[in-house]
Amino acid sequence: MSWLRKLLGPKNSLIFVKDRIANRLVFEEELLSIKKFYSFVPLSELIDEHLKGRAKGLAAFCIPHARKRVVHEFASPLREADVPFTVFVDPDCVGTNRLPVEDELRLLAAQHLPYKKELESLCDLYWEKPEEVEAALALWRKKGPLPLNSLDPLDFFCTWGELLQLGDKCELGLHLTTSPRHTRRLAEGVKFISQRTGRPPIHAYSEFSVEAQAKTLQEAGFRGVVGPARGAVEEQSRALELPQWAP
Repeated sequence: MSWLRKLLGPKNSLIFVKDRIANRLVFEEELLSIKKFYSFVPLSELIDEHLKGRAKGLAAFCIPHARKRVVHEFASPLREADVPFTVFVDPDCVGTNRLPVEDELRLLAAQHLPYKKELESLCDLYWEKPEEVEAALALWRKKGPLPLNSLDPLDFFCTWGELLQLGDKCELGLHLTTSPRHTRRLAEGVKFISQRTGRPPIHAYSEFSVEAQAKTLQEAGFRGVVGPARGAVEEQSRALELPQWAP
């Protein structure tokens, strides 16, 4: 029947991205529905096959943040379904007991409602002007402690030990929090992951378009980037602007 599946099967590939599991049974059903038509492979394999024009019928599963829920929510159902997965790491947060700048800003916005719009606008500004936003955030931190008790404990980040114990089914990529034009920050992220895992990251995740920085990313060794666009990966999709799919 493999020839029939090849003949009638999908004409694209999927990168299934999910940050949390609201209902485990629903999540398991989502994986099963994809497996009816697609074969799950590591993201690195899907990207390699896409670059060769042979990725039709493949799917990859990705988790954009290396939060505690990777270990406590995702690992078990993914193992049981025999689905390899990629976790995108922000080296500033993993193993450092720190929250991403965007998380801090949103907590502050909820705490200081008259300044909500101002603080939320800094989230988008951080991509291009991280130093300016970090300076503003340092001033806001002096106004008092963050309401960390309002956070779900699973929203905090994994340690490197927890990530490395996920095994061979898990690949680690880089979560881009600032534009790749900030080459020092990009190089530091690559170096940090390389030191912890013994190999440099070859794929990344970005909530902003990185098309203008494609050359910089390629020179840094990246073969693919999962970007903000939504939909299936088509033959004409650019490897550094891969869309993410969600059911």
